[in-house]
Amino acid sequence: MINQIKIKGFQSHKDTVLDLVSSVNIIIGPSDNGKSAIVRALDWVINNEPSGDSFRNKNSKTTSVILTLDDGTVVERLKTNTKNIYRINEVEYAGFGQTVPQEVKEALNLSDINYQTQGEPHFLLVNSPGEVAKKLNEIVNLEQIDSSHLNINHTVREVERKLKETKEAYEIENEKLTKFAWINEADKILKSVEGIIDKRTILENKIVGLFELAEQLEVSQDTLSYYKDLDVIKAKVFSAESIILKGLEVESEIDLLDYLLDEINKSNRILEQFSSLEPLKLTITSISSLVDERLYLGESFSSLKVLCNEIESGTVRINSLSKNVGLLKKELELIMPEICPFCGASIE
Repeated sequence: MINQIKIKGFQSHKDTVLDLVSSVNIIIGPSDNGKSAIVRALDWVINNEPSGDSFRNKNSKTTSVILTLDDGTVVERLKTNTKNIYRINEVEYAGFGQTVPQEVKEALNLSDINYQTQGEPHFLLVNSPGEVAKKLNEIVNLEQIDSSHLNINHTVREVERKLKETKEAYEIENEKLTKFAWINEADKILKSVEGIIDKRTILENKIVGLFELAEQLEVSQDTLSYYKDLDVIKAKVFSAESIILKGLEVESEIDLLDYLLDEINKSNRILEQFSSLEPLKLTITSISSLVDERLYLGESFSSLKVLCNEIESGTVRINSLSKNVGLLKKELELIMPEICPFCGASIE
């Protein structure tokens, strides 16, 4: 609901403010005092009509109509020489052309049944029953149900039509298929023929292989005829190989004999160099005997030294024992009585 209307620069209204009531509002007054202009101003906000600039006051640079709704929302339609906008609570909308922004429609929620001009007929009284029913449907949103019903009926008819066309097309295609009943039998024959062709291909490949083997056999026979004396040649080759092996054995024996001969010659040369060393050999033998005697004497000396160490150690023990005996004797004299307690004799 609209609580207040402010009109500036619209026809004869330079700056007009109208406070409305919550029920029916009736504007009365003399002619040419701006009553219709108020309704046109409302129409300009609600439907963006009239268009152009003919309704603008020539003495005002700005033309605006501001509607304050009962929920506090402020909707403004503004036009200047440089601006043409709607405004809802300071949010501007431009570039809407001849239409009304959807946000404005939702904010106002008004239509032509909410206001009426002086020259219009009485609301619903002069309309036909059908027009009245249509208008009532619009008021309670029944036109949406009617529209949905019409759409559903249209959809059902369209589906039935397509279904009928589909059935007719199916029958036609089914009739065409009966003409091709021989295809299944032909398919079986085709598969049989394909099997025969596959077998023929296999046989052809085998025949080609046989021809190739026959050609290889002919080549082999020609080669064998060329080598018919191969056994004789083979025997001669084996004989030559045995002779070669014997020759290699003889060569190795000759090499061994040459090596031994060289070693004998070297040994003879060495013996010749040491032929005058016989007196030296006797001297070495004498020295060796002296070394052996020296080693024997060294071992005897070591044994003697060990024996001396043992004698020295025994002497030390004897001295220690003698000392202990003297101590024990003194202790015995101290504890021994002069007269025997058993026999009464004197103890010396």
